[in-house]
Amino acid sequence: MKALNKIKYIVQNLIRDPFTTLKKIFWLIKGLLILRKDPKNILIYSLGKAGTSAVYDSMRFKKSLQVIHLHYLKSTSMTHEKYAVFEPARRKKAIRFLNDGGCLIINVIRDPFSRAISSVIQNYYLYHSESDFVAAVIKNAESISLDWWDSEFKKNMDWDIYNFDFDREKGYSIYDLRNNNRLLVLKQETLRSNGEKVISQFVKENIQLRRVNISEKKKVKLKFNEKIKNLRFPKENINNILSSKFINHFYTDQEKLKLQKKWERT
Repeated sequence: MKALNKIKYIVQNLIRDPFTTLKKIFWLIKGLLILRKDPKNILIYSLGKAGTSAVYDSMRFKKSLQVIHLHYLKSTSMTHEKYAVFEPARRKKAIRFLNDGGCLIINVIRDPFSRAISSVIQNYYLYHSESDFVAAVIKNAESISLDWWDSEFKKNMDWDIYNFDFDREKGYSIYDLRNNNRLLVLKQETLRSNGEKVISQFVKENIQLRRVNISEKKKVKLKFNEKIKNLRFPKENINNILSSKFINHFYTDQEKLKLQKKWERT
């Protein structure tokens, strides 16, 4: 039954978007054909729309690395066929990485405002097509963007990042987890300015980042271009987000001020 669902999903996507689907199939086959000997296990485990696709795409074909990219480790809330078909196998492999130990985990942090816009664009036709676009963005910024570390990472990894310092000035920190696993957390701003060096040092491989999965190119972005361009958050929502433990843990006072000036409705 699972095999039939996968075939059905692939056929449906070949009809909807043959170029993208064929490209993904090619990448999948290419990855399976790579012969790896004692590779390092890499788990890119992060909330979506933070820049992790670029990290994954830059590492996935290296013979010395075995890489899994996912946003939810054990969640059952994402029931759409897009996730129900392919996610279980990735999750199972990721859990094996963690249980085997010595896994290198990479997480990218992005500010809730811009991340929420990208998330709604990415998933508009899956979850938001009957919602007001601006309302969906505000809700996303105040909920998923702020809660992921508690509802996802802490719950599944039994480790609370808020109990450990994060170097807000440097923009990244590395943590030792149980079972000899290690975690690199870096802000998207650091990913853009110094990401190649930081990630290369962490995995001890030469990593050259590529830009992929760009929301600006998506049809929804064109549909709501004017709303996105003029989108600002009400003061109440701004205050809720900027006073959250997520923002206070990862962002400097100067960065918070910049976010307020950029996103607050005047």
